[in-house]
Amino acid sequence: MFEGLPTTIEFQLSLLLFVALAGYLIASKINQSAIVWEILVGIAIGPSLLGLITYTDSVQIFAQLGAVVLLFVVGLEFNIKDVFNLKYGIIALIGVIVPWFGGFFLAEFF
Repeated sequence: MFEGLPTTIEFQLSLLLFVALAGYLIASKINQSAIVWEILVGIAIGPSLLGLITYTDSVQIFAQLGAVVLLFVVGLEFNIKDVFNLKYGIIALIGVIVPWFGGFFLAEFF
């Protein structure tokens, strides 16, 4: 699809940084979590959809480093009081039970 694009690691990292910044700006405009948008645009330009980024060893190393940084940022934004909030616990429980029973009964019919 994009055969004319360079495949050097410098180009791919520049593209990833630009797209991550674009995801952050989109998320801040619509008051959403930047992490979700950064992941979505990363999937969009990766080998699964558009194929702008080829999956080489160097990209794999940077992807693992990015995953570590992403988990660190999520940990910094995490509020332990929300874990023990009953309202969020009930919502999480419903979010597990309803799909489980839905999948169970759907599997019984097929």
